[in-house]
Amino acid sequence: MATRLVERQFFGSKMGVRVTVFGVILATLLFTTIRTGQAAEEQKNNPPRIQVIPSQYDFGEVPSKELSHTFIVKNSGESDLEIYHVWTSCGCTKASIDKKMIEPGKIARMVVNYDPNVHRSSKEKKNLQIRRTIFIRSNDPRAPEKSVFIYATITEGE
Repeated sequence: MATRLVERQFFGSKMGVRVTVFGVILATLLFTTIRTGQAAEEQKNNPPRIQVIPSQYDFGEVPSKELSHTFIVKNSGESDLEIYHVWTSCGCTKASIDKKMIEPGKIARMVVNYDPNVHRSSKEKKNLQIRRTIFIRSNDPRAPEKSVFIYATITEGE
Protein backbone atom coordinates (compact mmCIF):
# COMPACT_ATOMS: atom_id res chain seq x y z
CA MET A 1 0.00 0.00 0.00
CA ALA A 2 2.80 2.39 0.87
CA THR A 3 4.55 1.54 -2.39
CA ARG A 4 1.42 2.38 -4.43
CA LEU A 5 1.09 5.67 -2.59
CA VAL A 6 4.71 6.59 -3.35
CA GLU A 7 4.31 5.54 -7.00
CA ARG A 8 1.11 7.57 -7.36
CA GLN A 9 2.63 10.63 -5.73
CA PHE A 10 5.90 10.42 -7.69
CA PHE A 11 4.78 9.32 -11.14
CA GLY A 12 1.50 11.19 -11.02
CA SER A 13 3.25 14.51 -10.49
CA LYS A 14 5.02 16.81 -12.96
CA MET A 15 8.31 15.76 -11.40
CA GLY A 16 7.54 12.14 -12.16
CA VAL A 17 6.84 12.96 -15.81
CA ARG A 18 10.14 14.86 -16.03
CA VAL A 19 12.04 11.95 -14.48
CA THR A 20 10.35 9.50 -16.87
CA VAL A 21 11.16 11.66 -19.93
CA PHE A 22 14.73 12.11 -18.69
CA GLY A 23 15.04 8.33 -18.26
CA VAL A 24 13.82 7.68 -21.81
CA ILE A 25 16.25 10.25 -23.24
CA LEU A 26 19.12 8.81 -21.20
CA ALA A 27 18.33 5.25 -22.34
CA THR A 28 18.14 6.40 -25.98
CA LEU A 29 21.51 8.15 -25.75
CA LEU A 30 23.09 5.12 -24.12
CA PHE A 31 21.71 2.78 -26.81
CA THR A 32 22.86 5.13 -29.59
CA THR A 33 26.34 5.38 -28.09
CA ILE A 34 26.64 1.61 -27.88
CA ARG A 35 25.43 1.15 -31.48
CA THR A 36 27.78 3.88 -32.74
CA GLY A 37 30.68 2.21 -30.96
CA GLN A 38 29.75 -1.15 -32.48
CA ALA A 39 29.48 0.39 -35.95
CA ALA A 40 32.86 2.11 -35.54
CA GLU A 41 34.44 -1.16 -34.41
CA GLU A 42 32.88 -3.02 -37.34
CA GLN A 43 34.13 -0.37 -39.76
CA LYS A 44 37.61 -0.56 -38.24
CA ASN A 45 37.77 -4.34 -38.66
CA ASN A 46 35.97 -4.45 -42.04
CA PRO A 47 36.50 -1.02 -43.62
CA PRO A 48 34.89 0.33 -46.79
CA ARG A 49 37.07 0.53 -49.91
CA ILE A 50 36.47 3.09 -52.64
CA GLN A 51 37.11 2.05 -56.22
CA VAL A 52 36.53 4.33 -59.22
CA ILE A 53 36.12 2.76 -62.65
CA PRO A 54 37.92 3.98 -64.69
CA SER A 55 40.36 5.99 -62.58
CA GLN A 56 40.96 8.31 -65.55
CA TYR A 57 39.24 9.07 -68.83
CA ASP A 58 40.66 10.57 -72.02
CA PHE A 59 38.13 12.19 -74.36
CA GLY A 60 40.81 12.30 -77.07
CA GLU A 61 40.78 15.02 -79.71
CA VAL A 62 37.48 16.90 -79.62
CA PRO A 63 36.11 20.23 -80.83
CA SER A 64 35.46 22.96 -78.27
CA LYS A 65 32.18 21.64 -76.88
CA GLU A 66 30.82 20.35 -73.59
CA LEU A 67 31.97 16.86 -72.70
CA SER A 68 30.52 14.35 -70.23
CA HIS A 69 31.58 11.01 -68.80
CA THR A 70 30.07 8.75 -66.14
CA PHE A 71 32.41 7.05 -63.69
CA ILE A 72 31.40 4.09 -61.53
CA VAL A 73 32.18 4.47 -57.82
CA LYS A 74 32.19 1.04 -56.18
CA ASN A 75 32.44 0.01 -52.55
CA SER A 76 34.67 -3.07 -52.63
CA GLY A 77 34.93 -3.11 -48.83
CA GLU A 78 32.85 -4.79 -46.15
CA SER A 79 31.09 -1.83 -44.52
CA ASP A 80 29.15 1.17 -45.85
CA LEU A 81 31.14 3.70 -47.88
CA GLU A 82 30.07 7.27 -47.17
CA ILE A 83 30.86 9.96 -49.73
CA TYR A 84 31.39 13.20 -47.85
CA HIS A 85 32.18 15.57 -50.70
CA VAL A 86 32.92 15.65 -54.44
CA TRP A 87 34.67 18.64 -56.02
CA THR A 88 36.85 19.52 -59.00
CA SER A 89 40.11 21.33 -59.72
CA CYS A 90 38.53 23.98 -61.96
CA GLY A 91 35.26 25.84 -62.48
CA CYS A 92 35.05 24.46 -66.02
CA THR A 93 34.49 20.98 -64.59
CA LYS A 94 31.46 19.87 -62.57
CA ALA A 95 30.91 16.54 -60.85
CA SER A 96 27.90 15.00 -59.13
CA ILE A 97 27.27 11.60 -57.59
CA ASP A 98 23.88 9.89 -57.33
CA LYS A 99 24.44 8.28 -53.88
CA LYS A 100 26.23 9.49 -50.77
CA MET A 101 26.02 6.10 -49.00
CA ILE A 102 27.18 3.00 -50.89
CA GLU A 103 26.65 -0.44 -49.37
CA PRO A 104 29.34 -3.14 -49.68
CA GLY A 105 29.52 -4.50 -53.24
CA LYS A 106 27.20 -1.76 -54.59
CA ILE A 107 27.92 1.15 -56.93
CA ALA A 108 27.08 4.81 -57.46
CA ARG A 109 27.37 6.83 -60.65
CA MET A 110 29.45 10.00 -60.78
CA VAL A 111 28.80 12.24 -63.78
CA VAL A 112 31.60 14.61 -64.76
CA ASN A 113 30.96 17.50 -67.17
CA TYR A 114 33.70 19.59 -68.75
CA ASP A 115 32.98 22.86 -70.56
CA PRO A 116 36.02 24.31 -72.39
CA ASN A 117 34.07 27.46 -73.21
CA VAL A 118 34.27 28.61 -69.58
CA HIS A 119 37.81 29.77 -70.38
CA ARG A 120 37.77 32.49 -73.01
CA SER A 121 41.34 31.81 -74.09
CA SER A 122 40.58 28.15 -74.87
CA LYS A 123 38.23 29.22 -77.68
CA GLU A 124 41.13 30.78 -79.53
CA LYS A 125 43.68 27.98 -79.06
CA LYS A 126 43.96 24.88 -81.17
CA ASN A 127 45.28 21.59 -79.81
CA LEU A 128 44.84 22.75 -76.24
CA GLN A 129 45.58 19.85 -73.91
CA ILE A 130 43.67 19.79 -70.65
CA ARG A 131 43.86 17.71 -67.50
CA ARG A 132 41.24 18.16 -64.78
CA THR A 133 41.04 16.46 -61.41
CA ILE A 134 37.93 15.29 -59.59
CA PHE A 135 38.34 14.77 -55.84
CA ILE A 136 36.19 12.38 -53.78
CA ARG A 137 36.35 12.55 -49.98
CA SER A 138 35.00 9.45 -48.20
CA ASN A 139 35.27 7.35 -45.06
CA ASP A 140 37.68 4.87 -46.69
CA PRO A 141 40.57 4.86 -44.18
CA ARG A 142 43.05 3.75 -46.84
CA ALA A 143 42.06 6.44 -49.39
CA PRO A 144 40.14 9.24 -47.62
CA GLU A 145 40.61 11.48 -50.67
CA LYS A 146 40.51 9.75 -54.05
CA SER A 147 41.53 11.60 -57.23
CA VAL A 148 40.13 10.88 -60.69
CA PHE A 149 41.34 12.52 -63.89
CA ILE A 150 39.91 13.58 -67.24
CA TYR A 151 41.99 14.51 -70.27
CA ALA A 152 41.17 16.03 -73.64
CA THR A 153 42.80 17.77 -76.57
CA ILE A 154 40.60 20.63 -77.78
CA THR A 155 41.19 20.76 -81.54
CA GLU A 156 39.32 23.96 -82.47
CA GLY A 157 37.40 26.92 -81.06
CA GLU A 158 33.69 27.43 -81.56
